[in-house]
Amino acid sequence: MLCTKEDTELYSKTLLHDKYEYRANCIAVRLLLPYYLDGLDEIEQVNVNDFMKMFELTNDMYDACVKIMKNCIAA
Repeated sequence: MLCTKEDTELYSKTLLHDKYEYRANCIAVRLLLPYYLDGLDEIEQVNVNDFMKMFELTNDMYDACVKIMKNCIAA
């Protein structure tokens, strides 16, 4: 699937842009979390700030990272 210039402009100007971006970022966090956890010796070493720094996530994703990490570790 190829995007045209008009598609890009529509995506950038839509009110749902931030929502789509946030959802994509949450999916990325779920995909990256196993790589982070594999590098830890114990589950008690989990640190959201270290995770975010390792993968260069922006501060606006902090709450989402905490929620996703809690859900994944508890499961």
